[in-house]
Amino acid sequence: MKITVTTTNSIEGKVIQRYFDPIAANVVIGANVISDMFAGFTDFFGGRSVTYENKLQQLNHQALAELKRKAEMLGANCIVGLKIDIDEISGKNSQMFMITAYGTPVLAGMPSDQPQIAERGEYIDGDLVESKVKANNLLKIDHPRSLFTDANVQFILDSKFPEFIPVMLKGLKYFTSKDALADGVDVKERIGSIRRFWGLVDPVLVIDAIYKEFNSDNTIEYLKVLQKIVFDFSLIDYSKIERLLLSDDFTTAKFGLYLLSLKKDHYSPEDKLHLSKLPAIIDERFKPIGQITTKKKLMSSSEKEVWNCACGKVNDMDLQYCASCVKDIKGFEREDVKPDKIVILANERLGVIDALS
Repeated sequence: MKITVTTTNSIEGKVIQRYFDPIAANVVIGANVISDMFAGFTDFFGGRSVTYENKLQQLNHQALAELKRKAEMLGANCIVGLKIDIDEISGKNSQMFMITAYGTPVLAGMPSDQPQIAERGEYIDGDLVESKVKANNLLKIDHPRSLFTDANVQFILDSKFPEFIPVMLKGLKYFTSKDALADGVDVKERIGSIRRFWGLVDPVLVIDAIYKEFNSDNTIEYLKVLQKIVFDFSLIDYSKIERLLLSDDFTTAKFGLYLLSLKKDHYSPEDKLHLSKLPAIIDERFKPIGQITTKKKLMSSSEKEVWNCACGKVNDMDLQYCASCVKDIKGFEREDVKPDKIVILANERLGVIDALS
């Protein structure tokens, strides 16, 4: 997708349909890079260094490319209010320069694309009516394989109607299931198309719908796709994650831990409050489900410590994971995000936020 970038707050000939939160992109270089550019002035003419200017231009392009990537991930097609700053960072005997590009991502379209509603609400655009009629008919299609044709998917993406949220979730469930593979569907292409939808509709509605899906009733494959959507479109909501952590369902709580490992684009005062509460919540929620006990050593009257796994297997203390079910004493597998690491990460983030506040 081509992202239009402008330093102004509007786009000539287009109407802004939706504003996203401002975004920023940073490129950091060491001071030695600047020094190296001035070391040889063979291209220095008339008070200007071509090497120096080209390098700065290259860094500007890198920051701008990263800014465009972030805007596209949000579902925007333009960036307004672009600004680029250069700052010096120094400390601990080191010196660096940071180029920051920031702006506001927006979704913009032609005036003819907007629903034309009269000031007193007496007239409603005919195209909008027809689009709603088509949407209602698509919502009646029961099987995802019949619904998710190329034309229908494109209509859903173009319309951006929030009433398609349950349908898109149903589609993801199907395309991540064995049924889709058995039906010979190109699941990768379909999942990719559905993925774009989540950056086009109201993030509040998207967050509410997606977080309700994190439970053991759904397949791991489906939930992993949702995790990626949360990451790609910065849909981290600490209040929702707290609810996941407090769930009686262990799988649901584990997904809450994973979501906490993802970074947020911005941290609000409310986020800071949640971060301060998280370590205590995690420590209380993820207590050992196995038990440390002792057993007699072979050929000896002395005893040694062992731990009984929840699966019933007795393990030596030097085994972090059960020899039978390959889970630790808290029920986590090797590849799982562990509670202690998230507690450390939460405290580190909180410390940095406090220092920057």
